[in-house]
Amino acid sequence: MGIPETYRGIVEKIHAAGIVDENFERKLSDIVGLRNIIVRMYADIKAELIYENLDGIIATLKESAKKLLEFCKENKIDP
Repeated sequence: MGIPETYRGIVEKIHAAGIVDENFERKLSDIVGLRNIIVRMYADIKAELIYENLDGIIATLKESAKKLLEFCKENKIDP
């Protein structure tokens, strides 16, 4: 599979491996985009926007961890 060079590349690779479906890949890509905006201050983002979407962000991240752990167990990979 190779080593991804970006966070978005990680998302693309786990989708290509069949770990997540296209819909979930899109959700994760959105979170990566938000992360890039926050970390690099590409835009003036309001804390309220993040707070309003926090439940969805956390749910997506929890589901991501669950899917990755399931993949590791199924493929006998030590997470």
